[in-house]
Amino acid sequence: MKKIKTFFSCIIFLVLMLLVNEFFHYLLIDDTKSYTRIMMHEMYESEENIDVLFLGSSHCYRSLNPEITDEVFGAHTFNGGSSLQGLDTTYSLLVEADKKHNLKEVYVELYCGITAETFSNRGDLTATYLISDYMKPSLNRFQLLINASSPKHYFNSFILGRREWEKLFDSSYIKELFEKKQTNAYKNYEYIVDITDAYMGRGYVGSKMVWGEDSNYYSSINFSFYENYISDDCTEYIKKIINYCKKNNIKLTFFSAPIHNFELACYGNYDYYIEQVNYLLSDYDVSYYDFNLCKPEVLNIDGSKLMDSHHLNIDGAQEFSKIFGEFFTGKLDESIFYPSFNAKMDDMDIPLLGYIMEPLDEFSEETKDENKYFDFDNYNYIAINPVTYKDHVFEYRISKKLDDEEIPIQDWNENIILFYPKGESGIFYIESRIAGTTEIINVTNYQYN
Repeated sequence: MKKIKTFFSCIIFLVLMLLVNEFFHYLLIDDTKSYTRIMMHEMYESEENIDVLFLGSSHCYRSLNPEITDEVFGAHTFNGGSSLQGLDTTYSLLVEADKKHNLKEVYVELYCGITAETFSNRGDLTATYLISDYMKPSLNRFQLLINASSPKHYFNSFILGRREWEKLFDSSYIKELFEKKQTNAYKNYEYIVDITDAYMGRGYVGSKMVWGEDSNYYSSINFSFYENYISDDCTEYIKKIINYCKKNNIKLTFFSAPIHNFELACYGNYDYYIEQVNYLLSDYDVSYYDFNLCKPEVLNIDGSKLMDSHHLNIDGAQEFSKIFGEFFTGKLDESIFYPSFNAKMDDMDIPLLGYIMEPLDEFSEETKDENKYFDFDNYNYIAINPVTYKDHVFEYRISKKLDDEEIPIQDWNENIILFYPKGESGIFYIESRIAGTTEIINVTNYQYN
């Protein structure tokens, strides 16, 4: 009898904890603009079976539009992507979706930016909470939160309101948030539409923004590929995804969504990443297709089809969704792909993709032999490093826009060092051509401050 009382006491305690947790989440966490809140609601409440499920990072949820993939696949499709979705979250979403639906096919997007994660090193779990906050209480959710980080994050993971605890005594914040959550739009999970961005149903988010190609520069390279780039944690969850789908008779395919060639070139040898993915999957009967290897006559992702250098906009997603569906339903075959990214770059013959605009200091390689010519106390210095797959020397014509005035800086020559007074902000206009030629091959607007 005592054991029965203890058991029911534990159950009552857990239920009370869940209720208190939900109360503080409602009171303190502003999710009124959360795409994943709506996506998870639709996944759980859909009366129509999800036949084909897409999972992955923002490159997934901004690339595949279910309205288009429904038509091409001849099935009910759903996009379960979310920002920076880790492979552990992907696995948990797969399990969660399969509880409710009879999944027939799953396509898991492998963005190279998330496959090097070591979960215990995560300093911010926002990407995990985007999904876990809206998962129903279960062992699956518990395991996700336990394994997603080191124990120092457990308090924030399981006591949801703790993340905004400092707002508890901010009456104006609580009042404003409460009013927003009392609206019909929030209660009825109405789609979120901003000026250039919109949740468009079944997990897909479309943007009307156009990146263009006059901002193709970075101040530094975010990451580069190395041996064993795919972490042990990500390897483990890729295998868990494979084993789960095999056990439950779900057809599984891995893929990478297309991003701009400049972005990939900045990472270094992108083929190294593709080789590592294929090697990892070589022991399993599972395929991987990288749509960055598509031939341009089939899929040409230029600046007009991107919202930034690595996310498709509405036009890009519409084109990609159709090609994606046609390939996986047999209307297109593997001849649409180059054998490697290097082969693609060689064939496309693009002289200059963009620049790494590298800030310089007295310890930089470019300045170490000529420090006497640089005034680091009063000026900032930047080196123009061209991103190219070709053996060319480039010339630059540069002007500066400052307070609505355009000021010439240099006529055509090979100088790559820019400088400006500390505290000044403006725009450098950089035109490029191959040395000894007259055709301008690249124009970039570089904002500095």
